[in-house]
Amino acid sequence: MRAAADNVRGEGWTETHRFERKVDPGCVSIDSHCLRLEVAWAIDHEVPVNEIASRLGKNIDEFKAEGYGGGTCMANRDSNSMTEICVGESSDGRHNASVTMTRK
Repeated sequence: MRAAADNVRGEGWTETHRFERKVDPGCVSIDSHCLRLEVAWAIDHEVPVNEIASRLGKNIDEFKAEGYGGGTCMANRDSNSMTEICVGESSDGRHNASVTMTRK
């Protein structure tokens, strides 16, 4: 997961958040422990969700839209994992992106 997330970063991206939990209780289902990684970036230009999915080695057609304040979130879930990609714009006009991955 770490290698996949690190491959997402592009030119003009500044990491603003990283959370890695080796064992997170209930993050895939209510009774399953899993690995969890969250990474967020501030970006000096707009980046579409499908570009981030491609950098993760995923096909955006496998993702479903999810609600998110002022941006766009797409998620891909199965019984063993979840990948969520969010993009948006902050109040200062900068763009941001985040990736959250869990694996059973």
